[in-house]
Amino acid sequence: MTVAERHGQIWVGIDAGKAHHWAVGINAGGEKVFSRKVINGEEEILALMAAACEMADEVRWAVDICGRASTLLLALLIAHGQSVVYVPGRTVNRMSAAYRDEGKTDAKDALVIADTARMRQDFTHLSLPDETVANLRLLTAHRADLIADREIRETFHLDECAEVIESLPGMGPILGAEFLAIVGDLSHCADVGRRAAHAGLAPVARDSGRRTGKYHRPKRYHRRLRHVFYTAAQTAMMRPGPSRDYYLMKRAEGLLHVQALLALARRRVDVLWAMLRDKRCFTLAASAAQSA
Repeated sequence: MTVAERHGQIWVGIDAGKAHHWAVGINAGGEKVFSRKVINGEEEILALMAAACEMADEVRWAVDICGRASTLLLALLIAHGQSVVYVPGRTVNRMSAAYRDEGKTDAKDALVIADTARMRQDFTHLSLPDETVANLRLLTAHRADLIADREIRETFHLDECAEVIESLPGMGPILGAEFLAIVGDLSHCADVGRRAAHAGLAPVARDSGRRTGKYHRPKRYHRRLRHVFYTAAQTAMMRPGPSRDYYLMKRAEGLLHVQALLALARRRVDVLWAMLRDKRCFTLAASAAQSA
């Protein structure tokens, strides 16, 4: 991307993807000043940021995804003091009809995002959450190699809850980091039943009118949190101990393999939250006492 002219202000719209993003910059008149593909890696994102900042006195960034695909991008932009707004995908889809000549491409979507952000001032500005949680989200989203895994472990062990979480059989530093990245501030987790329902491991009430006490399996839940507890339960079940004993008991009751694992995962939610509440590491004696 070559710098041909300096502008007072530009808007950069980014169509985010897992492997790469597409960025389009426009000036105050809505004219395109650059369009480029950006690999979803720190070096290329920083290069894009530097080039855009060289083009204008003020750069405003806009994205239509705040999920996993844009984690690294958003973390780098916000950490470097850039202004970033979230343009909902539904809004982008509606606005796309006005850009028929552009065809259906990543570049067109990025242009629509940029132009929409230029014309409207009411979009939500994005900010970073708690530093440790933000670092965990960043690292767990990009653990493609052993170096990233090591960084996850090191960052996880900085948290005061790490020792307690890791002591639960099956809950190693990687799953522990994902758990912390998802739940964030544990001081707001007094209701363990609600947290279990959030993970899709406990029924939720379906009361209406005079009908009360009706429960059903939640249709909306955090799949990554469910994955953490399910994977940890599966790992723990493979070794002798209370988790395997509980799993075998559920199988003896007639539950299928997956059903028994989910029951074990639900049980371990209670155990983990009791450990975190009491700031106590897992021990076989404490587990036996709780089971009794």
